[in-house]
Order: sequence, then C-alpha cells, then structure tokens
Amino acid sequence: MKKLLLSFLVSATLIACTNQPKADTASANAPLRSYGVGVDSSANIDLIKKSNSCIADVKNDFDTYKTTYSDTAVFHDNGKKITLNDNLAILEQWKKMGLSVSFEYNASWEDVLNKPDAKGSSNHVFCYLTATFKKGDKTASVAMFQADRVKDGKIIEEWVIYDSAPITELLK
Repeated sequence: MKKLLLSFLVSATLIACTNQPKADTASANAPLRSYGVGVDSSANIDLIKKSNSCIADVKNDFDTYKTTYSDTAVFHDNGKKITLNDNLAILEQWKKMGLSVSFEYNASWEDVLNKPDAKGSSNHVFCYLTATFKKGDKTASVAMFQADRVKDGKIIEEWVIYDSAPITELLK
C-alpha cells in the first residue's frame, strides 16, 4: 500500500511540475493558438462612437473630433486615401452646405490581437451603422461599414465604405 501511495505522490508531483502549454495571447480567455479575442464593448469602441458623435446632429465639434485621431491618421473614404486635414475639409464643406448626419449603430465590436500588426496596433474596431444625412427637409439613410485601427488611445487608420449617391442627391 505504501508503494502505491508513494507512486501516486511521485506521479502527482511530476504532473504538477511539468510546464503546461500556454496560450500566445494577451487575454486569459482566448483559446490556445488563437490570433486574439473579439469583444463587444471597450474603451476603443467608445472612442469610435465619441469620434462619430462629434460630427453628428449638427454638433460639428471638429476640435474634439481631431483629438480622437493621431496627427498622422490615414483615412480610406470609399477606397480614396486621404489625410486627417482632408477629412476635416470635407466635414467643413458639409457644414457650409447645410448637411448634417446622425448615426445608428447596428453592430460594433473590437478585435484585440495577441501581437501588434505591421503598424504596431493590436486593436481594430468594426462598426456596421446607418448614417442618416439631412439637408433642409430632405433626408437620406445610408448603410455604412467602418473599420478603425487604434493605437495608444488614438485612431491611426480608418476605412469607411458607403454608397455616396444619396448624399450627392441631397447636395443638389
């Protein structure tokens, strides 16, 4: 009996001392060998919503809007690459033309990667939203997809895909 107990104790000690495989992840909840985790609420999702709210509902708080982006942020507006200053110029033009926008979020989530990507970001926020543009008594609703690369609490790159035809019609 002593030999059996001694064998059990030695086996248990060996098992406890062996290195268990660990996940390559920033999150303890991520499955082993995953590239990261997805979350449905985070400070970065709130950052994107804050940024969009600065231009919504005739608010036009461009100073706060600008603080949500890095100085070197790159935008991909329907595939066209522009700078933060270019983007602000477009928003200023909308304001001069009497165009306002509001946003309804249909789905938002963030992917938190285990390792930073080529631009040093581990955080990517994705949103499906409906933008309602208004000029005078005319409105147009546009489905949009927005993806943002976030680093150190700032948006460093943004992609927005949408049908621009309804906006063009409102501006006629």
